[in-house]
Amino acid sequence: MSTTLEELDGYGARIAALERLCAKLQRDIDAIRQDADQWVDTEKALQILGISRSTLLVQRSKTPQRGKVLYRKDGKKCLYSRESCKDYSQRQALASNSSLRIAS
Repeated sequence: MSTTLEELDGYGARIAALERLCAKLQRDIDAIRQDADQWVDTEKALQILGISRSTLLVQRSKTPQRGKVLYRKDGKKCLYSRESCKDYSQRQALASNSSLRIAS
C-alpha cells in the first residue's frame, strides 16, 4: 500500500489544522488558568490576608467601599480576589507600621 504525494499533502494540511487547533486550545486553557488564579478560596484568602475567618466575614459584609476585600459567589462557595486580598494585607501592614511610629 503506497501513499501518493496528493495524500501526503492532504495529511500535511490536516496536521497543520490540528496544530492550529491545539495552539488555540492551549491559549484557552491558559486564559482559564489565569482567571482561576485570580480568584482564591476562603482558606487561601485567609492565608494571604493574615486575618481570622470572623474578620473576613466582617470585611465581606461591609458596604462597597475602597479597601474592601472583593469576593464573588460560585454556588455556595465564596471566591476572593487574590489582588484585593494582597492590597488589603499591604494596607493593614502600612497602617500598623504608621500607628507604631506615631505611638513611639
